[in-house]
Amino acid sequence: MAKYIIPEQFISGFKELSSLKKDLTYKISDILKKLNIGDGPETLVKKLSDNKHLSKLDLSLISFTIFSLISLAQKENIDHLVDNLTQAYSLQNKEAQKDEIINLKKNLITILHSIDKINLTFKARKLQSEYDKIFTDCRVISDIRLIFLDKIDESPKQAVIIHNLKVEYQQDEEIKESFFALDLADLKKLKEQIERAIEKENIIKNKINREITFIEIKE
Repeated sequence: MAKYIIPEQFISGFKELSSLKKDLTYKISDILKKLNIGDGPETLVKKLSDNKHLSKLDLSLISFTIFSLISLAQKENIDHLVDNLTQAYSLQNKEAQKDEIINLKKNLITILHSIDKINLTFKARKLQSEYDKIFTDCRVISDIRLIFLDKIDESPKQAVIIHNLKVEYQQDEEIKESFFALDLADLKKLKEQIERAIEKENIIKNKINREITFIEIKE
């Protein structure tokens, strides 16, 4: 019995990796090694697509399959992990030929020995997410609210503008929402605090950037 079960959405990614020729695998390996710490799977897709030799491959599938393996690679010896993954693939894909499994194993070893930058990205992302609520997205919807007189049949001549701030956040692995009603003064206060936070980040980076490299997480 295999130690792992490969999720159905990644089976085709393993099939793509199993069909890679040696020279293409090394090209992918070189690109992985040259990633910036903080680069995500979409950034990897863009950098892979810059290589004309890889243009015929499903680069998005390859990129997201590689990123799906990082947390496992952090917990288990790579050679053992590859053995377990190829065993799982051969059991889940009965049509896979022996030479396909052998090629998959070689390619996985080459690729997983090239993910040091992605490993650091995952560690940085984990540090950023070790909070109860993690911001994911926001949107401001502006409404005009008419002020009606006591006599409802008279046309309103006054109004106020209300800005509804919708904040999405992750909590307990669920996406949740909160709504806040803001006026212009609130927006200016919020803008001031955001600009101040950005300025503080720039000051911190400029003061100690000779000793520490700051990671910016990308998609």
